[in-house]
Amino acid sequence: MALSDLPAGMSRIYPANIANALLGSSTVTIDAADDDYAGFAVFAPKTAVISKIHFYVSASTFVGTIAVKPVTVASNGFLSTTAYGGGVQGTLTNPAVGWNTITFATPFTMTRGDLFGLNFLCTAYTSGSMTLLIRNGYPLDGAAVTNGIVWPMGYTAVGNTAPATIFVAYIEDDGGNIITFDHTKGLLFTSADATISFSNSSTPDEYGVRITMPFAARVIGFVMRWNTNLPSSASTLRLYSSGGTVLASVSPDLADYSVNPAYAPSVIHIPTPVELAKDAVVYLAHAPGATAKNHVNVTYRDAALCIADQGPRCEAYRTDGGAWTVNEDKTALFSLIIDQIDLGGGGGGLLVHPGMSGGMRG
Repeated sequence: MALSDLPAGMSRIYPANIANALLGSSTVTIDAADDDYAGFAVFAPKTAVISKIHFYVSASTFVGTIAVKPVTVASNGFLSTTAYGGGVQGTLTNPAVGWNTITFATPFTMTRGDLFGLNFLCTAYTSGSMTLLIRNGYPLDGAAVTNGIVWPMGYTAVGNTAPATIFVAYIEDDGGNIITFDHTKGLLFTSADATISFSNSSTPDEYGVRITMPFAARVIGFVMRWNTNLPSSASTLRLYSSGGTVLASVSPDLADYSVNPAYAPSVIHIPTPVELAKDAVVYLAHAPGATAKNHVNVTYRDAALCIADQGPRCEAYRTDGGAWTVNEDKTALFSLIIDQIDLGGGGGGLLVHPGMSGGMRG
């Protein structure tokens, strides 16, 4: 394989670290017909025919019918009432707590780069309320800005905007493929963050992630995120091949990487770079000493959504050097630092893979 230095400005962290994994969750409530709505405006990440939207309801006593309508965005930045992409709204009666799905009465065609909105409407109301889960804050890779307006733009009431409000939602095309939005990357988990505390005498005693490489690359280090400040004690990070060979090992003084605030990422370089081939399966894991260490993981609806949101990274752990236990619906906050990738032959720009940020798309 022929590896080349990453272009200037391209992220060197792969898969993208969940910088905002612990953003405070918030809610928006729909509780009356005709005059209550919520929604968001986004740029279409690709051209596709969209048949469904999936969204998360954190609380509901709602009795009635809600609808989701694909709409255009008016020149003033608000969602319009004009249908986008030839779509016709779909409806759902009595939404329940958890993931809900609405199928559009007529699928809509989104065109890559278009700015459009998805509007949640109450079309029939008997009683109660429905609360949509949202996250407040800017996504890992920032927010796009158009005409002085920050996207993604959330709408939490008639005439009320909430810049960078992130609805926990994704769409599905007519082939059953999951499509997430750029601004939701790393944010579509729904469980509370779970603390994983372990030491060399616990079960498990080694914890991290399994990563499948969609491209060839050279690894020069690791990124981890803690959920507490850590004391100085023996601790080793290792990168393993799928067959168990140790590809890289480093034992840093963790006191040097224990910083405030909690959850800040720690960047740790390895003494000798490691080249990984396309489709290589590796395990990046932390083996602490006698003093327990804490990491966090997050849980997704299912493995398919975890992969769509995170790329090919999922939780993995083991005990006493045994077989890895892998949970494909969870991920932990471990990433690789890369400085070279295989750009491949021919033109057309640099290919950007799931979980990678930055670069050109060709």
